[in-house]
Amino acid sequence: MRSVRIRYQKSLWFRALADSFCLMGDRGYRGLEYVHVCEDKPDKSVRQVIEAVNSQIKLFNGVSRWGNITIMLLGIVSLGSLGCLNNFSPKVFFYALNYLSMFIYERVHPEVLLVHLHGFASNVKSSKVLILRDFALKSGGFSLFAMDMDYQHTTTTRTLEVLDALIRGFCQRFKNLVLSGSSHGAYVILNYLRFYSSQCVSKALLFAPSYSTLKLTLEEVGQELAKAWLEGKEELSFTECETGLELTIHREFARDILEKGYEILEGDRVNFPTEPPVDLVIVHGTRDEVVPVEHSRIFVSKVKVKDYKEVDDDHRLSGTFKTLMEELLP
Repeated sequence: MRSVRIRYQKSLWFRALADSFCLMGDRGYRGLEYVHVCEDKPDKSVRQVIEAVNSQIKLFNGVSRWGNITIMLLGIVSLGSLGCLNNFSPKVFFYALNYLSMFIYERVHPEVLLVHLHGFASNVKSSKVLILRDFALKSGGFSLFAMDMDYQHTTTTRTLEVLDALIRGFCQRFKNLVLSGSSHGAYVILNYLRFYSSQCVSKALLFAPSYSTLKLTLEEVGQELAKAWLEGKEELSFTECETGLELTIHREFARDILEKGYEILEGDRVNFPTEPPVDLVIVHGTRDEVVPVEHSRIFVSKVKVKDYKEVDDDHRLSGTFKTLMEELLP
């Protein structure tokens, strides 16, 4: 009971969740005005079902390869069937996601929001996201949103649809959105700018951008291993060279890229408007062994960008990213 009271006082997301829903607890929580104590059998039966659903969700999430977002949606649907989410709102959904460490949302500036998309074999716990979070909190110059995108378990088309929904929603609250993307995250941003209205987006920061994720993947694993994957018949499993992670990519991932034409760079041809809809700032490390810096050089030779920087660094920009943030962000 004491821990719940402390969390309610100190945690903004927990307080918002408690104020938006009816928190249920046993008789040990009597005296907390924001907790509904289960006294009768109907209340207890609802609470028991919710606890059972939560337990099964945690178990399933532990043994499956499903993304956390899908699991969270499963939980919401389950709880909704009990009539517990009559007051559901996107705001509360964000707080619930934050609880599961699936995204970071720091609202420290009322008008400017930076939305960061991590790389393919990464997540919101990456060093870039942590640096961005610290910088946002210290400078107060922008709010920050970063989310586990789970690229390998879906398609680029679906990822773009999710990004568009997020941007449309955030543009109702913020006047100015800055998109930031690392490697494949930058690939997604470039395709968003190609195929969607930029809404209130004013700028895109692209770090070691991938312009041809499919081609780079095929170069790493080989055409023979990827043959069935390219045809959409099976998933592609391999060990990612840079991180050493075991990756399994959705069977429709490659076919989706080929059918929709998402590759930005094909040889010397650049599939992107010469005059971008927003300001582009690109940073690439000259020692990048994942995405050759030559790819960015080809891109900026044919596309008008606001700023292009080459730095003495690797693909992760591990030695220069913090300094770059101080130069590029308010």
